[in-house]
Amino acid sequence: MKLRTLSLLAAVLLAGGAQAVTFAWDDTIMTMESGVDEDLRFSAGTDFSVALVFSNEDNILDENLKVLQVSNKRAGNYKSGGSFLEVKTDGSVYNRGKGGNYQEASISFDGLPQGENVIAFTADYTALTNGKWQLVYSVYLNGDLVNTYTDMDASGINYVRTGLGDSTLYYGEGLAAPSDMVILLPEPTALALLALGVAGVALRRRV
Repeated sequence: MKLRTLSLLAAVLLAGGAQAVTFAWDDTIMTMESGVDEDLRFSAGTDFSVALVFSNEDNILDENLKVLQVSNKRAGNYKSGGSFLEVKTDGSVYNRGKGGNYQEASISFDGLPQGENVIAFTADYTALTNGKWQLVYSVYLNGDLVNTYTDMDASGINYVRTGLGDSTLYYGEGLAAPSDMVILLPEPTALALLALGVAGVALRRRV
């Protein structure tokens, strides 16, 4: 039984490592400054993913800072004249659709882990019959899906902003998988998350 479990562990680790490199993160990985817009120039209809790696060593969960925002216009003073989605460290999410309608949803990080974390967005565009776009955001924390949010009249998302200094931004066209996000975490955090998943699979097989 122990041999089977070890074999399963090795297989899953290999599979996880292989899957983690399937998403082509852009070669230009940026160090984000607090409050500065980065123009990624994703056009309307282009699926994309962005992920920000940041540290919670200073208990930023209680400071209500903006972890990550994507928008179709330059934000300027933390506000945007267009549609955007933003996640703050207190767990709140704001989804402002075209026309200025805000949607706010409270989410629970269930205690933002100390050390390195990764918040990620995937943006899935769908063409509508009226010639407009529907954009469905999925928000992830450390590879776990937090929630999804829909913008029904979306235009191109061009700008990314964070309220956390010296954070590392990864981005690319297409929809990243949860394993692609977890692998961005520095070791040994990524290995610990993979090990938890492996332990769950092994326990399920034994049951």
